[in-house]
Amino acid sequence: MAISGEFGLEAKERILNSKNPYHCLNLPTSATPEEAKYQYFKLVKRFSPEKEEEAFRKVRKAYEDIRDPAKKAAIDVMLFRGNPGRVRFAGINTAAVSQVKLNREIKAIKETSEDPNQPNQRLAEILKQRTVLIGKNKHWKDTLEDLDWLEKIEGHSNDIRDNRIFVLSRQAGELAEQGHYADAAHRWRRALRLDPSRSDLLHNLAVCSTLMMNKEDEGRYWIETLRAWHRDLDLRGDDDYLKNLIVETHKHFGGRYLNQTGDEGLRDKLVETQVRIGTANAPRTMAGEQPKVTKVGGKPAPVDGKGASTEDSPLFQEGSRAALGLEAYKSQNWMGAISSFELHLEETPTDEAVMDKLGWAYLNAGQANHAFGLWQKMISEGQGEELGKKSFTRAKLDTARSLRNRRMMNPALVQLKDALKMVPDSGEVHFEIGEIYEEKEEWNDAIYFFEKALEIQPNDKPLRKRIRQLQSNFKSSRAVL
Repeated sequence: MAISGEFGLEAKERILNSKNPYHCLNLPTSATPEEAKYQYFKLVKRFSPEKEEEAFRKVRKAYEDIRDPAKKAAIDVMLFRGNPGRVRFAGINTAAVSQVKLNREIKAIKETSEDPNQPNQRLAEILKQRTVLIGKNKHWKDTLEDLDWLEKIEGHSNDIRDNRIFVLSRQAGELAEQGHYADAAHRWRRALRLDPSRSDLLHNLAVCSTLMMNKEDEGRYWIETLRAWHRDLDLRGDDDYLKNLIVETHKHFGGRYLNQTGDEGLRDKLVETQVRIGTANAPRTMAGEQPKVTKVGGKPAPVDGKGASTEDSPLFQEGSRAALGLEAYKSQNWMGAISSFELHLEETPTDEAVMDKLGWAYLNAGQANHAFGLWQKMISEGQGEELGKKSFTRAKLDTARSLRNRRMMNPALVQLKDALKMVPDSGEVHFEIGEIYEEKEEWNDAIYFFEKALEIQPNDKPLRKRIRQLQSNFKSSRAVL
């Protein structure tokens, strides 16, 4: 009989297709070294090197990555932090408690009480018991409602505050894993207001801001996170993991925040490692990232990455607001360009050339939502439809490559699939998606998108050969299962 569950076929498939060491070992990112060790030994007993060599190798590497402070720190920089623990109250035990009976008693008290929000020791006790039980079942909305009621009865307490932070964090974590970053950030901000010193909440908000390409919040939250880690380090003393986490974060952002977090002394160390985000492997469209000019086919590409200039429009005549905007744009004064272009469009709202340049200025200024919204408006309203479609697609490609270069594969896929909706017959977009799936070792998806690219570019012999190799890899992985 086939084995399924934690150590059967499902576990093996998860291990072989793991996205990170935690996923491989089936652990939350909040797992302690002891929990990682325990899970590792359970898995290696099931996946022995003699019978399950590939799975064993991946499990061992995952454990080694989590066990090593430097490797774990490098992995954790762009992962959301889980919140360990559970809903709890001092002195409250629910071992022999029935939620049905609690609900009945609470209902009876509400019906006989003139004001159920007045102090009531028995009501507070059973509310706490019910809150623990529904929290255990992950009914987060109901848990928060009971915490609100408890606070009206008993007033503020550390238990209520800590439980509310826990529930909001768990809600946010689940939303973030589904890609609902804005909703997740809203809940983490609510939790942070209850305890502004929590470095895990700041870190999650920083990661969210990066994934949403919100440059203003990104800088603020990463700086606050780094400062909070320094405070944690002062309290903990000699913590190799935390030290590495600070260094790896500065590496990830190319030392962008060194001067604002008191880490100037790390500059030489970062230079020695030669770790830079967004090197020549990927075009850039985000503010604060240099160089802005990349190589395309051996020639410098413009900041907007289109390869086609719109600057020959007669509306860019010398002295006009459009010309002033273009001058600011060329000097990478994005906010100045935005201001001039917006003023110009108030007078000439149908100028597609300036609208397009404004979109790229938005994107370079970190206002991605404004940029893509403007291009979508051009497309939907027929004001420069082809130009808007071309820029929308190019910006999505450039953004995806920048994210991919940061090892942020899933957000990169989101950008590429947005582009695919706009240009479903683009071989370039299909190929980029296939490459990401190949890098993630998700062979079947990689094959699918490469084959789609080959349908559009049937004479691409290297791609045909690549597909055959991937098909071989996929068959081998299925044979192991």
